[in-house]
Amino acid sequence: MNKFIDSHAHILREYYPRDKNEVIKNSENTIIIINGVDLESNKEILKTIIKNDNTYGALGIHPTEVNDYELSDLESVFESLDNDKIIAVGETGLDLYWNKDNFEKQKEFFVKHIEKAIEHNLPVIIHSRNAEEEVYEIIKGYKDLKSILHCYGGNLETAQKFVKLGSLIGIGGVVTFKNSYQLQEIVKKININNLITETDSPYLSPEPYRGKRNEPKNVEYIVEKIAEIKGEKPNKIKELIYNNFVREFDLK
Repeated sequence: MNKFIDSHAHILREYYPRDKNEVIKNSENTIIIINGVDLESNKEILKTIIKNDNTYGALGIHPTEVNDYELSDLESVFESLDNDKIIAVGETGLDLYWNKDNFEKQKEFFVKHIEKAIEHNLPVIIHSRNAEEEVYEIIKGYKDLKSILHCYGGNLETAQKFVKLGSLIGIGGVVTFKNSYQLQEIVKKININNLITETDSPYLSPEPYRGKRNEPKNVEYIVEKIAEIKGEKPNKIKELIYNNFVREFDLK
């Protein structure tokens, strides 16, 4: 049976101090990729994915965290990429919303993540807040790169440019918001084969849970909204998104 896909979540004790295991158990019908953002979260992910069949991991240093690290610190992250349940590199990328002053350091870290992703034949999960064009200019130079634009917030034209590179466009709970016209237009115009679902838990809960702590099980509402926009049945969208996941991550 095809499962729901949550390609990006942060199921960590920091956000789920009392019920982390319960949150995972409540999402048994969802495949969850837990994304690392720093050294501590990466370590926790490695322990979590061993214990739960429906969880996988992505390891990386988030662009807003790079000032706390040196490039050499990435070696301790990358040494675990051969783990069978680590199926992506990330969360990495560029963030020009919170901090523009360290752009060059962000780029250095991003490129290192990209190089390791290609070396291990893994997708890279990309954060691109206020930096879609800058991210595009970097990744277009890597023809063998598999990539997911996490929680995509750019415009349709740029999304189409990423799709031409073979990227998947990550669609989260924002698509269910009434005023999310741009993202809904992207979902409408981009082929379903180039989309993947995510929750970004504990953030960005979809309607009807907007404003509350998010959980991977809520990915169902995202699938329903995509189906509504596409004029398809939710089970069909669920199946197609699952197929995209299998293809992108080379899994069965």
